[in-house]
Amino acid sequence: MNIRRFEVLQLVSSFLDVILTLVGGTLIGNVVRAASSNLVGAARGRVMGAAIGAAIGYVVGVAIFIALTLLVSRGRKYWARWVLLVFQMSGLVFVVWQGQARTMFSAGYPLATALVWLMQAVALMLVFTPQSGRWLRGDQSKDLRHAFE
Repeated sequence: MNIRRFEVLQLVSSFLDVILTLVGGTLIGNVVRAASSNLVGAARGRVMGAAIGAAIGYVVGVAIFIALTLLVSRGRKYWARWVLLVFQMSGLVFVVWQGQARTMFSAGYPLATALVWLMQAVALMLVFTPQSGRWLRGDQSKDLRHAFE
């Protein structure tokens, strides 16, 4: 069933992305570097605040991504797949527009980053198949009865 595959790919890609972010040290490293910087007073506070804010923003983003995935796969929310598509496409446009694609794939683990992106792209294709659309609308035809049993 495409919805099952969608859910698995989305959740595994989220997990891999979190692992890559932690192993790559981008979030924790930024907070540590900000804390150990030579800045004093208000400047140091602003740098620390920005680093902690980025970390919190990342965690919130991952939580929203997982929540939308589960709304589609478990809650049968038709609209949530469109929100996921908009988020994914706007993220892709932002990375390309900012010229960060080369940096993202050259820093750290380029193959793992490409794998995460590929998994998310395949998952989105699966959730927009006709079979997934019928399942989301609640069509109880015989080929869809055992989707999550």
